[in-house]
Amino acid sequence: CAFAVKDGQGSFAMRAVLEWATSDGDRSPVGLDLWARSAGCFEDVRNRYKCPYANDFETYFTEDECGRKNFTQEEVRSREARACSVLAKALAGGPRVQRPHANQFPKWVEAPSGARSVRNLQFRLDDRGERVPAPDADQWMSENYIRLDTSTEGRFGPETVTFRNTPPGIYQLVVNKPSIVNPDGHRDSSPVSDVNQDDPVVNIYLGNSARVTCRIDPMCARKSRVWNVANVRVDPAGEEYDALGIKTGRSLYRVEVVDTKQNMQALHSLDLPTTEEEETSARSVPKGVPIQEEYFQSVSGYTDQYLSNVCYGTCTASATSEQAPSGCMARCTGASSCRAPVGVPNAAPTACLEGDCIALQTTCTTRCADAYAPTVPELLCNLGAFQPSAFQCEPAPCEVEGSNRQPGKHCRCLDAFEGSITWDGGEVTADTKCEPATCLVENSNRLPGAKCACLDGYVGSISWRGATPFGSCHALPCDAEHSNGLPGAACACADGFQGRLEWRGQTLYGHCAPVPCEVE
Repeated sequence: CAFAVKDGQGSFAMRAVLEWATSDGDRSPVGLDLWARSAGCFEDVRNRYKCPYANDFETYFTEDECGRKNFTQEEVRSREARACSVLAKALAGGPRVQRPHANQFPKWVEAPSGARSVRNLQFRLDDRGERVPAPDADQWMSENYIRLDTSTEGRFGPETVTFRNTPPGIYQLVVNKPSIVNPDGHRDSSPVSDVNQDDPVVNIYLGNSARVTCRIDPMCARKSRVWNVANVRVDPAGEEYDALGIKTGRSLYRVEVVDTKQNMQALHSLDLPTTEEEETSARSVPKGVPIQEEYFQSVSGYTDQYLSNVCYGTCTASATSEQAPSGCMARCTGASSCRAPVGVPNAAPTACLEGDCIALQTTCTTRCADAYAPTVPELLCNLGAFQPSAFQCEPAPCEVEGSNRQPGKHCRCLDAFEGSITWDGGEVTADTKCEPATCLVENSNRLPGAKCACLDGYVGSISWRGATPFGSCHALPCDAEHSNGLPGAACACADGFQGRLEWRGQTLYGHCAPVPCEVE
């Protein structure tokens, strides 16, 4: 499955449609909810606010300083709504337009929270709160969104999520069976029911060419309200060429559906959907008692332990047009092969050098984005799972002579040096160098870099900001007896006197004596 667009132009749409029925053919009395989001949007927020998952605390952040609670502040809400903007349904009695959702942290769209769409998916925010392009989304179409539509039947479905012009990234689809809310407003505390009892099916329509149908794996023995349906990956696939081999000016993008557990984004209690009501909430931490903080009310209240035992499904592709759907499923052939890891922060688009599919008892050579290096160089595929199971991408070491030797993207040429640091994965490129910068300060010795200084007979200072020198050199006064009194290098004996005057740094050496008069 693929589509082609010009930068800033074009149109592509996907739809995910959830339908369900109980085993006896009747509609479920509770109904099901379809959740959807951009994993990249949330990972950007999680990184900037330094929020670890409970199981990766030791490797992800050095201390627990998660800023999730800051999202109750109006200032944070307004700033974060500028990128991956989560919009809520209109307030009763107000204008019939969507407004920013009170919680911009988890980035889900789903019905109970009131979050109905996410827009501006082509942007992220930098550390100053300024918009920057998302990865592979520079000059992306401005008209893009993820939007939830529920039918007029309300809780009985179907529910549809439309993805329009979504930029490259990973998009999550989850089905949740909410607990029954009693008349007193509290959720039923009866034993957990099983989402599989409602026989849910999610049809993912990829443009007009293919449909991918997902169902819960019939071999799933877990009793869970949650089904982690699939991830939809949109990846750059190079430039488009016509039949004569000439570039068309359009870029190609590949769309794949991922349904295998080891290659999908896991679910965590940290970023579950919430309502817009604030309350004291518990946040899981790696050690000790969960932290209690002012946050928003969760729509589900699931723990990390509960979410680690949800059901997964099986998806199959079929054609809805003459275009074959063979490329729509991101599944390796053979039950024992392994799919390249996805969702690793700062990893390359394809995390294995060998490609997306790794055969049994062969290795995945791990790959990271430029300026990052993998913590594990190779993963061995063994019976459908990697050993070790995962890797991280950390800022790569920088040993370039003349640089500050800071890791990764923080590596720069030192002051008084010029050049650039370029990367190919976790290694600096062969043409990377930092050389002493040119110094053209007037009355200096014009030696490059830190060796640049004022000439003998001049005083001043030369400093550097990057490769640019600042400062000046002024001529020293010539106060030797019987000299011409001219400053700096022009200092010499006056007419009628002889000798040698020489500057050494800022000190004048020598003397001038009268010239003997031998006129007869």
